[in-house]
Amino acid sequence: DLEHLKLLHESILCHQKLPGPKWKHPNANFRDIHKNLQYLNSKIHIIKQRLSNPYTIDYYTLIGLRRGCKRTDVERTHLLLCLRHRPDKASHFVKRCEFVDERDIDAVKDQAHVSALMLYRLLQKPYTYIMTCIMEEEAEKQKQLKAIKARKEDHNVHVNPVPEQ
Repeated sequence: DLEHLKLLHESILCHQKLPGPKWKHPNANFRDIHKNLQYLNSKIHIIKQRLSNPYTIDYYTLIGLRRGCKRTDVERTHLLLCLRHRPDKASHFVKRCEFVDERDIDAVKDQAHVSALMLYRLLQKPYTYIMTCIMEEEAEKQKQLKAIKARKEDHNVHVNPVPEQ
């Protein structure tokens, strides 16, 4: 635990005494301890920042896709993962198993079903996130195309005015 290590270094600096007998650390230097304490503080700060950021998971890597993939690739991957990790498939697998010990088959089946259901829901998060990103990109492209068409039409109207009769 980094916090515990930090407290240990702080107590060493505060009391100016290293733990244990003196013969164990003849080359120990308090400057090294101070540098280590600074390093620990920076690591703790980095970890706290990483934990405070809610989007630390790379959903593309999680489900095995590359960034910039097409919508059909995302849908195909999601379908394959959902078929592979269906909750009912886990409970059917438990039915086929033979248990050596005295465990309750229904409890094991329920536990396998709950675990598979949790995995299934965890697979929905990346799919939803990636599809939202793709739909936002497509909407942005559509807006850009409409803006370009509108500019071209305005340009054509100004360059070639329609003669009035």
